[in-house]
Amino acid sequence: MWRIPQARLSFLIRSTYDILPCPRNLHLWYGSEVNCHLSGTQNPSLQHILTGCKSALTRYRWCHNRVLRKLAEVLEYTDSKQIRPAYHPSNRGYTSSGKGLNHGTLPRKSDLS
Repeated sequence: MWRIPQARLSFLIRSTYDILPCPRNLHLWYGSEVNCHLSGTQNPSLQHILTGCKSALTRYRWCHNRVLRKLAEVLEYTDSKQIRPAYHPSNRGYTSSGKGLNHGTLPRKSDLS
């Protein structure tokens, strides 16, 4: 835990105890009025800023889904370009317990039980 950079550790501790200077705390401490720039919520809390703002989550979800779509396109394109050998049981090597590979041979019925 002490290997965490000091700024990150400070953020974690201050956010746990809800003492970061978010608009709600600034309102409590100094009486200032601030609205969320995205949703218009008056004096948003730290929870609203990090996880509760529907406008921010919508933007984040849109970006996230675009990245996933692009990744899926690349994977599908790469997958369609690969040449795979036809599967045939005789192409597989089978191993019985305590023995090496028996290339090109199928297991005997007694090996399956």
